[in-house]
Amino acid sequence: MVEEFPASKVRKAAVVLRGKKDGPWRFDLDNPREIEKVLGRNLLLAFMKCFVGVDRLASLRSLYVLNHERKEGRDSHVGQREKWLLLLLIVGTLHELGEALQKLEAALKRSGKRDVPSWTKLTRIRRQWNQDPVVRAVRNQLAHHLGDDEVYRRGLDAVAGQPTLQLYLCDSPMGGQGTFEGAWNTVMLGLGLKAEDYPLLFAKMAADAVELEGVMASLFQEVVKLTGIVVADERSQ
Repeated sequence: MVEEFPASKVRKAAVVLRGKKDGPWRFDLDNPREIEKVLGRNLLLAFMKCFVGVDRLASLRSLYVLNHERKEGRDSHVGQREKWLLLLLIVGTLHELGEALQKLEAALKRSGKRDVPSWTKLTRIRRQWNQDPVVRAVRNQLAHHLGDDEVYRRGLDAVAGQPTLQLYLCDSPMGGQGTFEGAWNTVMLGLGLKAEDYPLLFAKMAADAVELEGVMASLFQEVVKLTGIVVADERSQ
């Protein structure tokens, strides 16, 4: 754990990196009320929302890796169910983070602080995940929502003529060890999505998700420096 910094020592507004350079560390906002006044409340709020999105994305990525590392995550119907759900949740979170980055850009523009090095790295990510129609469809119908009835109607029309629909696949006589694959296929057909749409989508997603955490931390520090607030690295070796 990083040693707590006594509040009594805080004297002026600053962003300070504390802890160890080769171990646990953090960066603190000393006198956050003053930092809010200098940055502006709307800009600080926009940053906070983006940070929550980045954390949610990191957690979903960790769960995806953990699922993949266990045998069931690779070979079972349950593992495949969890894999696809986590991927869809990651796509949905990236779409929402794209919306949050849009608002952050607007706040940066109003404050005159948009032209910083890290923002150029985020521009492509922001546009890709906020504006891509497939990503929007995944977010609205497969990720954070169960989907619209009309989508299911279109999907049922697409599968109704098949001789058999594999509705449920299970690895064990125990309950909860399977997946309603036929229902997932129904909603995907209702969206007009094809299996080949997903590999490219997930490849782009993986690269951007890894990059975001470091870029967001750098962006915040760059913007703070423009205001004249000190950004100091007090980490020990």
